[in-house]
Amino acid sequence: MLMTNPWDNIELELVREDKEFHYEDLDVHIIYVVLGEALAVLEDDRSVLKQSDFIILNNKKLRIELNNSKVVH
Repeated sequence: MLMTNPWDNIELELVREDKEFHYEDLDVHIIYVVLGEALAVLEDDRSVLKQSDFIILNNKKLRIELNNSKVVH
């Protein structure tokens, strides 16, 4: 990974349906709510992410449930 231009290392993908995320690498993974709100479910913990909210993923499984929202990861 070259750090001369960190924007070259960013990949964005629109989340189109409810999805479970689980990464076991050393990269930084972020879920960002662009519009609306989404439900983040981590084991028994539930959090509502509203517009402009984000969550940084670790190595635990996280499920994102969309509610007429635009979410990228």
